[in-house]
Amino acid sequence: LIQFDADARDGRLNLQGEARDGRATLDLPGRLSGHSVISAARLLSQNPAGNDEPREFPLRFALEISLRASAGGQP
Repeated sequence: LIQFDADARDGRLNLQGEARDGRATLDLPGRLSGHSVISAARLLSQNPAGNDEPREFPLRFALEISLRASAGGQP
């Protein structure tokens, strides 16, 4: 992960990270949506990393996760 932003009021997490291949990135929302506290996960973007960067993780991605509200009203 490169960046992690949380909005507790809206119950939303925004993640930016790097991945080794596109298939792993495309599968991530489905894998996360199976968790009981996550109501939705969607891939916002997927782009090649810059040419001047190490190629171990050649893809950059952004992901949005929405959390389920708990019984107390907070996610």
